[in-house]
Order: sequence, then C-alpha cells, then structure tokens
Amino acid sequence: MDFSIIDSLPNHYKAKRIVRRLSATLPQGYGFLDLPHCYVRYRVAGNGPITIVFATDPPVTLESYDSIIESLIRDFKVIVFELPGFGFSFPKKSMKFDFNPAVDTLLACLKHWNAAPYVLAFPCASAFFARKMAEVSPETITHLVLTQCPSWSQEQAWVKRLDPKGILSTGFIGQVFMGSLKRKIGHEWVAFASHTHQTTQQLQAHNHNTMKQGGCYCLASSIQRSLLQDAPQFHPIDQPILSVYGDCDRSHKNTDFHSIKEHGHHTLVKSIPNTGHFPELENTPVFLNYLKSFISGSDAASASNHCLNETSGA
Repeated sequence: MDFSIIDSLPNHYKAKRIVRRLSATLPQGYGFLDLPHCYVRYRVAGNGPITIVFATDPPVTLESYDSIIESLIRDFKVIVFELPGFGFSFPKKSMKFDFNPAVDTLLACLKHWNAAPYVLAFPCASAFFARKMAEVSPETITHLVLTQCPSWSQEQAWVKRLDPKGILSTGFIGQVFMGSLKRKIGHEWVAFASHTHQTTQQLQAHNHNTMKQGGCYCLASSIQRSLLQDAPQFHPIDQPILSVYGDCDRSHKNTDFHSIKEHGHHTLVKSIPNTGHFPELENTPVFLNYLKSFISGSDAASASNHCLNETSGA
C-alpha cells in the first residue's frame, strides 16, 4: 500500500500559501515551477552555451550553492533545484513518489527551462533519476556528473544500513516518524555524513531556516516508493559519466562506488580526499576542476580507458 499520501496531502494544503509568500520576495534568479503534481523551487544564473543542472541532496537547500554558482557562471548557465518533496519543492496531493513519475516530472523541468544541452549533476539516490533521464532524452542531456552514487543494488544496501530497524522503510510508520522529527533528523544526518565542520554548520543553518518556514522533508515516502521497489529498467547509456565521491563519507564506508560503471559505456570514477557525503560543497575547487575537465573532454575522452583498466571495486 502507498502511504505517501501522508506526506503529500498536508504539504499540498500549505504549499500554495508558502509559495505565494516566498514568491513575493524572491531574490534575483530564484523561481518556482508550478507543475501538475508538485512545485519545484530553483535558482538560475549565467548565460553560457551549456547548462549545468544541480539537484540538491536533501536536506541541502539552494542557499548552499552560492560558491559553486559564482565559480561557474562566467562559462556556463547554472540551474540548481530542490527535488520534489524536499525543501520548498512541495508535493501536491496527486504526487506519486514512484521512480518513473519522478523522472517524468524532472524531464518536464528541463523542458520548461528550455536550456539544452544539459549536464546533469545529481547526488546520491537522485542520480538514478538523472541516469534514466539521460536514457530517455539523449538529444538534450550530454553528460552526467553523479556524486556519492554506486549501482542500484549497492544503493539499496546503503539504505538498509542506515535504516536497520526498517522504520523509514515501513509505510505509515516512516511517514509519522519523519513528520515529528524531520528537523532533528536533517540536523543529525548532516552532522553524520559531512566530514567538513564548516560545511556541516552551513548546511544545518540553511536547513533550519527552511524547516522553520514550513519546508518539507518527505524522506520516508521517497525511500519507500523510489528506492525499495523493484529496480527500474536501465539500459547502458552512451553519454559519458563522471562519478565523484568523498572518501570520508561515514554513511558510505562499505560502498563500492566503482559499481556505477554498469550503467554506462564511458564512466570515470574519481574520489575527493578528506570529504564526506557532499563533495561538491565540502571541497568545491577540486570538484569543479574535475567537472570542467570532464565537460571539456580531457577527462571524458579517457573514461573508456578507465572502464577497461579498472575493475569494479578497484
């Protein structure tokens, strides 16, 4: 049974009021998409010929991406958005948290922004959305940059390690648990997963402000409907993939990030030392060096050799 209505219904009834209030004082570049099944809060900056789209990693919010945006806008158009069901991207009562509807919603976002060609930079579980989006729309999506993302089976094992008693994974119980403790859980998750004190404090502060203003954190529904169902049908893609991971992420210490190679023909896996679950935010200069080299082709061209020379788990 689908218990995600416990998340979507109350958020539906408060969303319009909060979105209207926030829209009245939006900083330059911020906006909301009013889609059939959800609202999506985003920020856009720059006018480059290639658009890099960042999905924030809940409970991370748009406000944590200032440094990345400022470093990229001279050469790229940059869009950052909060995934539906998180932050100020409120679900409507009709929203399904299932995998394929989520992919369709995110493709609708790309169509609305009308800024192809796209490089998708998606983290953790949302990387599988990007992976499927690239398969469905290869004419608009040219590259994938995935952070903290292994294979589907490895990601499911990660969820089970983090939720050993199955609280978040159990319908109704997970939604009620998150509803009463979402601020505390978001705060503690960031402290556990980040390896960088400054980043931890920044992410916690932004998340606190979002939750204080009524933001949402539909983690239980997302896990139950997107990650714990049967594996989606994936076919290897031709777009090059850059997989980046922080080597000090305590939540992923038993994860084989090289397993992501099963998803594409041209995949390059790189680590960033002394960073945790948010490598693009914890060590932005190194992450951006990787990203720019990859998009320019100097790293993408070598991805095939890495796939041949590195075995899974190497």
